[in-house]
Amino acid sequence: GGTKELEKQVRAAERAVERAEVRLDELAQEAQEAASDYLRLQDVYREREAAEDELARLYAQWERLAAELEEAKGEHRDMDYKSYRGDSPRRKKRHWLAAALLLLGLGLVLFGALELVIAVHSRDRVVENPPPKVMVVFGCQMRRDGPSVLLKGRLDAALAYWEAHPDIKIVVTGGKGDDEHVSEARGMYDYLTAHGVDGANIYMEDKSRNTWQNINNTFALMEREGWELTDDVLLVSSGFHLARIELLWNRARAQALRGETYGGQYVSTLAAPVSHAPSAVQMFFREPLALVKSFLFDR
Repeated sequence: GGTKELEKQVRAAERAVERAEVRLDELAQEAQEAASDYLRLQDVYREREAAEDELARLYAQWERLAAELEEAKGEHRDMDYKSYRGDSPRRKKRHWLAAALLLLGLGLVLFGALELVIAVHSRDRVVENPPPKVMVVFGCQMRRDGPSVLLKGRLDAALAYWEAHPDIKIVVTGGKGDDEHVSEARGMYDYLTAHGVDGANIYMEDKSRNTWQNINNTFALMEREGWELTDDVLLVSSGFHLARIELLWNRARAQALRGETYGGQYVSTLAAPVSHAPSAVQMFFREPLALVKSFLFDR
């Protein structure tokens, strides 16, 4: 019974400390508001001194009761209670808030840095001397009425390059999602052939479900076809996607070569425009997270 009564007294003392701290905060605000009224400011300062004395008394009482409670429980531990300006209950909450704000700030800095990386890679970088031998077009959602807006942008960018380089080999990569009636690779093949590309020059990779699989399956296709894994390539996708593609392409190439040395490979990129505003907003928030995930786990 004595322990329970002490617990009640400790909780009551803790609440009294919190109320006193709230009052001190209120007096600090009142002092700011009364800055131009000397007499009122003197009254506030006197009241604040009394409130500080009262808070010190309440904190000492809380500390004493808490020590008695620990002793009553038989734990006999040394207790490291701070002065009332230290870790009182309300100040502990402030520490947690400060830590949360610090983490939020660091998160925003990291997010901004990732967006900068994505922006730097969201542009055309095409080496023309010599021109790429293989063009890889990365898939996106296929609808029943044809390519989605994002995918159509990628295909139209690929067509524009193909018109000036009709002999380039084209790999279309993308499997069949749960909400798709055909694989993305098949839909891309149909779109390109309908716009004049010779189907014999298009190679389909239609098993992958994500970017990492797109790239690894493309290297496997290149091996099956007898192509050099170090042939110069042109990677075509939406601008926001290219930073992640380049990261994973270089990683997958090193694995595919199994440690062999090579003279170098020019990796060109072609950034398709993103004209669909909702998709642009979605990818602005999604792609930095996907980039971190790929960097850490796609191996």
